[in-house]
Amino acid sequence: MKKSYVYSIEEIEFDDFLTHNKNTKDYAKIVLLIARKIITTQAQDIDVNKEIKPFILIKKDKQSRAFVFASTNKYYSIAFPFNIKIGENGLLQVYSREKQIELTNKLISECFSIINSISSNGTFLDAWLDSRCEQTVADIVELLFHTEPCYLRYDYDENASRGREIMHPKHHLDINMNKIGTYKIGLYKKITRIQFINIVEDREECYFLSQFKHEKGTLSFKKTRGGKK
Repeated sequence: MKKSYVYSIEEIEFDDFLTHNKNTKDYAKIVLLIARKIITTQAQDIDVNKEIKPFILIKKDKQSRAFVFASTNKYYSIAFPFNIKIGENGLLQVYSREKQIELTNKLISECFSIINSISSNGTFLDAWLDSRCEQTVADIVELLFHTEPCYLRYDYDENASRGREIMHPKHHLDINMNKIGTYKIGLYKKITRIQFINIVEDREECYFLSQFKHEKGTLSFKKTRGGKK
């Protein structure tokens, strides 16, 4: 079986894949959106580096990741905690080997119902009991809520202030999904989609961090008169 699968994101779906407020519920929703997409749509033959329209790439290997390429200047990757196999109709089947559950359209819709019904003060258990959904639905939602998102995003921010690149680089990576722990790593230039994929590929050469450099040389902090920096 091939190791990666690509799917176009239609205009009507775009906001669903791009809008997320960096919390566990958002991660669960994105994974379910991707699962629904790949069990209902044939994979496509797309040139990852040249495609202009938004698309999803599922990469199944030693690691299991989904990549969402929203534009030529914004893409992100998350863990995809399900197994996949090719079904009799040529579409992929998505299932949890851990839970012994296959994801269907009906099950995914019920998962969305539970997630959307969780209030700011409520719990997953409260929402599930109120929904009267089957145990398999609760098992999938619970699995998603206990999965590390492994979130990584590349952004090009053309509105970044000139002269403040050290605080908000035009090219940067955003690490972690939760607002409590997110942070940026600046980049000197744009990275291609293939380079972005390779950053999280454990069989590719590692990337290294370097200190930020101004045009006149390496940034440094020196003491001035009066002991101030």
